[in-house]
Amino acid sequence: MFTKEDTIFIQIGSNEGVMPTDPLCSMILKDQWKGILIEPVPAIFEKLKKNYSDRPHLYFENVAISDRRKTCDFYIVDEKLHPHLKNEAGGPWGSLVGSLDREHIFKHKPGLTEKGIKAIQVQCVTFQDIVDKYRLDHVDVLHMDAEGHDEAILASINFEKIKPKVIVFEHMHMGFANYLQCVGRLESFGYSVLYTGPRDTVVGLITI
Repeated sequence: MFTKEDTIFIQIGSNEGVMPTDPLCSMILKDQWKGILIEPVPAIFEKLKKNYSDRPHLYFENVAISDRRKTCDFYIVDEKLHPHLKNEAGGPWGSLVGSLDREHIFKHKPGLTEKGIKAIQVQCVTFQDIVDKYRLDHVDVLHMDAEGHDEAILASINFEKIKPKVIVFEHMHMGFANYLQCVGRLESFGYSVLYTGPRDTVVGLITI
């Protein structure tokens, strides 16, 4: 799709980076993609930087992406109360489902207790804030895994200012009507649906 070393990406919800479920990981490591990795949870953010510490072409942001700048509560699973829950990489399962929406976590694991979820304060910025900070004149790939917040992020992007060539977003937490509305808006800016899977949708401005 893109040649080595010339691809610029933004990843929202990077988690620890090197994960079996991360579709960008192999390209970042093998093809030396350049980009910005965004992860709001401080402990996970530190692991993310460590996992990619030998990649000088990567930049890291310990923030959440939202529709405006603000400080807000971000909800995570208390791993001390749920140590038995593991993710696909063998690490704590709760690290994969942090969200700005508290109820979103219960949708993943209805059996979680109220005490098993805690709130931390995170700084929120907009997608355009990131673009402006790094003075990007284009983005090749935008990948999002924002645990229930993808729809709001997409709705907040001014595609008149910048239009990523390919966007990957998690649709599994959207209602069907909201999904159609989201795709409809993207299509109005020239995007076509390239792939729809159980979790993610890929749209692009190019033919693959």
